[in-house]
Amino acid sequence: MAAVMCADGRVRDACVRVCLVDEGERVLYHSLVKPGGPVVDYRTDYTGLKEGDLEGAPGLEEVRERVAQILSGEDGCSQPRLLVGHGLENDLNVLHLSHPAHLLRDTALHAPLQRATTGKAHKLRDLVKLHLGYNIQGPGEAHDPEEDAVGAMRLYRRVRCLTRRHVMQQKRDEAALLRASGGGGYAAAARGGGAGAGAPAEGLQAWLQPRPCWCTDHDAYAGGVGPDTPP
Repeated sequence: MAAVMCADGRVRDACVRVCLVDEGERVLYHSLVKPGGPVVDYRTDYTGLKEGDLEGAPGLEEVRERVAQILSGEDGCSQPRLLVGHGLENDLNVLHLSHPAHLLRDTALHAPLQRATTGKAHKLRDLVKLHLGYNIQGPGEAHDPEEDAVGAMRLYRRVRCLTRRHVMQQKRDEAALLRASGGGGYAAAARGGGAGAGAPAEGLQAWLQPRPCWCTDHDAYAGGVGPDTPP
């Protein structure tokens, strides 16, 4: 996202790049986006974009319509697609889009991937490092939306296969590790150790309550996140 000046003089976030991948990690759509107002900060360190890079790019309305077409399945898919991502509320807001809640799979909000002590979201890069074993969004590197989309999709595939029973056992195991490590959390685990104060007992108990799983997605929405996707 970049910062743009609105007609009323306020500065707001604006979408400047969009990438959608399917379950097989094939790119369905990848485009720069030219905001409707003048860009006052390209946030180059984050976006990798600078003045002139958005010249000739399609406007937000064109991109929004294309994304909506893909999500609704109007591009040839047999049904509306599941939308997988990390922090989907913000993504949908900057695109001025909505999608049915039962079709959203947000790795920032899925209980097995949240912080045991607070129930808040981990950063995507920490989840990818811990669960998938590789690095994204390295220090000094601009965010790559395709890399982020693939990372979220891989996390989704990793946890989707867990039944509710497996999720609960995983959470109990992770809670025990968290207590033993002193409550360092995912970021500390990704670095190889825990740090800080222990996890509050009430936070762990809330985190350990049964939550919905995604284990029936493949049966209900086979191919729903992209055409001709493998199981």
